[in-house]
Amino acid sequence: MTKTYNAETVERALALSFYHRDLDEDFTVRGFLQKLLHTLFEQYDGFSGKRPFGSSGWDSDMEVAFVKAGFIEGTLTDDEYEDLETSEGYEDLIHACIDAL
Repeated sequence: MTKTYNAETVERALALSFYHRDLDEDFTVRGFLQKLLHTLFEQYDGFSGKRPFGSSGWDSDMEVAFVKAGFIEGTLTDDEYEDLETSEGYEDLIHACIDAL
């Protein structure tokens, strides 16, 4: 079942700041999605969907930020990296954010 998000929620999600470990940089969700799209365009055939920025967990920092901010439901582990054990609604929210760009 696809979850829908209203425009206000999507704009707040796009403005959410988070730290991206692989890039060692702070981003808003909007800025990260823009960087991802620029990287796809620049690398063209060489773009790695699995590792666009170095590791295969490139989207996990954003997902954790969504859970911590209450945009989606999820359970975080207790380790230092705050990885997710489970989450619901992440892909739907990302698609809504992409559509709003």
